[in-house]
Amino acid sequence: MSLVAAALLPGVSGASVPPGLPIPSENYAALHPWGSSGVVDIRHMALGNACVGDDRDTWHANPAALVSLPGYAVEGHYTVSPFESLPDVNRYFVGMGGTIGTNQRFKVVGTIAKAKGTMRVGSTPLNLEASEDDVSIEYAWRVNNRLAVGVGTAYLSTQSKFSATGLGTVTELSSRPKVPGGRIGLTYKLSANSSIGATYDNYMERVVQRATALGLADNVNLFHSTAIRVGLALWENENTTLLIDHEDIAIVGAGTKTARRGTMVGLERRLGVVALRMGAYEGKLTGGVGVKTHGWDVGYAFSGKNTLDMPGMGGTTTHAFQVRRSL
Repeated sequence: MSLVAAALLPGVSGASVPPGLPIPSENYAALHPWGSSGVVDIRHMALGNACVGDDRDTWHANPAALVSLPGYAVEGHYTVSPFESLPDVNRYFVGMGGTIGTNQRFKVVGTIAKAKGTMRVGSTPLNLEASEDDVSIEYAWRVNNRLAVGVGTAYLSTQSKFSATGLGTVTELSSRPKVPGGRIGLTYKLSANSSIGATYDNYMERVVQRATALGLADNVNLFHSTAIRVGLALWENENTTLLIDHEDIAIVGAGTKTARRGTMVGLERRLGVVALRMGAYEGKLTGGVGVKTHGWDVGYAFSGKNTLDMPGMGGTTTHAFQVRRSL
């Protein structure tokens, strides 16, 4: 989803592009500060994206939680995010996790996101082709029975092209990391029925804009994003889990600064091999279901989160599907 925030949201004042055209935005990376590779899994998407305090689950946005991985596992996601005034964004995710000795774990993830179709900027129809390619790696270490720490880094590449009939390419955008960045995290078990967690993101990207059809010079901007998330996990027993997260994000670039805060809440109830999930992200409802049996974990989640992240773009319900296999 970073490709959409980078390429489609207007908002940078003083840029060398006429008003109304898509330009690099201070909202770049507001969805996932180091790309789609750093997103939560389908289970936690259904739980309002609340996750970082959950030290009993492996595949989510806190790399420290990897210590709960009992062995090797592979996972695949497919997510589609429709918009009223933008082409659908389709995201494909493949990951593998494994063990390094007794107290260390790793995860490698590859993500591809694509959008292609027609959008409108004012009364002008534009053809859009956009893509994002991410590769990330995470490492976790269990320090003791209560504390685990983790770190992750990713290489994020985005490309997008806007063209108009009879005019050709109006705007092209591309981005790459300026310096290595990523995420650090920790989880700490408070008791047999509770744990807390936290993550910190720091990422800087170089965004290049070209508007050759308009005879304009290249426009280069740096966007620096930081994010802090803290979370609490509570469980009555193995079948009921409550998650609460709070997130603060800041994005600085092109002479602008944007801050965003959000609260996430999720509740899961397991009934045998079936898990029912519901949550809220800044008041927007989420939900889903999962089935876990014989080493397989299959899930579905929905979220209307994009409506909040992309104001004016008409984000509707995102649908996500997951298959995980423990080896």
